[in-house]
Order: sequence, then C-alpha cells, then structure tokens
Amino acid sequence: MADATFTCRIAFASDAYAASPSWNDVSSDLVAFSTRRGRQHQLDRIEAGTATILLRNAHGNYWPENTGGSYYPNIRNGKRLNLRATYNAVTYDLYTGFIASWTPVWFSQSGQLHPGMELHCVDLQRNLSRAMLNDGTGYSQEASGTRVGNVLDDIGWPAGARDIDTGKENIIASGALSNVSAMDHLFKVQESELSIFLIRGDGYAVYQERGARNVSPYDTSQATFGTGE
Repeated sequence: MADATFTCRIAFASDAYAASPSWNDVSSDLVAFSTRRGRQHQLDRIEAGTATILLRNAHGNYWPENTGGSYYPNIRNGKRLNLRATYNAVTYDLYTGFIASWTPVWFSQSGQLHPGMELHCVDLQRNLSRAMLNDGTGYSQEASGTRVGNVLDDIGWPAGARDIDTGKENIIASGALSNVSAMDHLFKVQESELSIFLIRGDGYAVYQERGARNVSPYDTSQATFGTGE
C-alpha cells in the first residue's frame, strides 16, 4: 500500500484574496503539521478552521528581515496557505487558510536541534469575523444564498472560490449596516434557513441550504467503522 505524500504551498507574492494565487511549494521544508476544522456537535455552527505548520529554517528563508531569503519581503501575516495529501494518485485538500503568525522555534530531529518556523493559520471564517459591513442602504429581501453571495462580494472574496446553494428561505431586508461583522450577519442567515456555512479544505466558501443533508451524497453513509475483524 502506497504512503501518503504531503504538499505545503504558500502564496507569498499574491494578495490574500487573489482569484488565482501564485503558489510557492515549500514541501521540502515541511516537518510537521496539525489541522482542525468542523464542529464538536451536529447542531453547532461550523467552527473556524485552524492549522499549525512547522517548517525547517536552516537557510533563514522564513526570517522576515533576511533580505537574502528566497521569499523576502513576503514573510508577512495574511499570506494564503494550502496543505494537501496525495494517496493512491488522488490529491485531497486538507486545509486552506491564512497565516496569522510566524514563530521562530527549535525542533529536535535525529537527536539534534534544528532552527524552524512555526506558522499558525486561520481560515476564511476567522477573516469574515473581522471584516465589517458598512452600507447605508443595506441588503434587499432576497434568497438566503443570494445574501451569502452578496456578503462575500462585499468583503472581496473571489466568485470562483464559492459553492453556494440558492436557499429555500427569503431573508428580510437588513436596513442600513454600520460596522456589522460579516460572519455575524452570515450566522443570522444560517439561523433563519437552518443551513450551514463552512470553509472547505480547498478554501472554498460553501453554503448549504437546509435540505442539503437529505440528498446525495449526504443521504448515504460515506464510511463504515468496525473492529477490523
């Protein structure tokens, strides 16, 4: 059985919300990673996804003030990051988000200490909580999926990185908006529709209307767990 291989990419030279990021493959420096996405209970909201990535930094490429580094001057917070796994010739996106901090560390390998850089990442949902909606007119009454799309338009998220259901519920007009968190507004849409908003492993913003869990592929078990006997 083939082992999985992992790919870590960072869009150093691209805008955080670029429609087509220019990726740099840093997999040769990848030491370890952990990710967390989803929710703790089926009735909870989807939580903001996080990831921690450890990179080797023996050549100093991830020091922000190293003018001779391969990625200078783009060692900055907010850069988009993607983590993938390839298994049996199929590639799976495990996590896509934005680097929130760069922390110099030492890590042990083969009995020796090595310089590293630990990246702490958050996904688009966290960015949405920080983005403020300001609109003197606000949104008209519209389908829940249309409202989600309009919020994503207003924060500048690319149209090609969305998977939005139409929705079965009309959301009332919002009235004027002043410093309203984009994520808080989307939470109200979810509550009105009994729907789900999430960030997929490939970074797509996904909105599923309330009936989505009753149709394929969600109406069929995707895995069977047992004792292995």
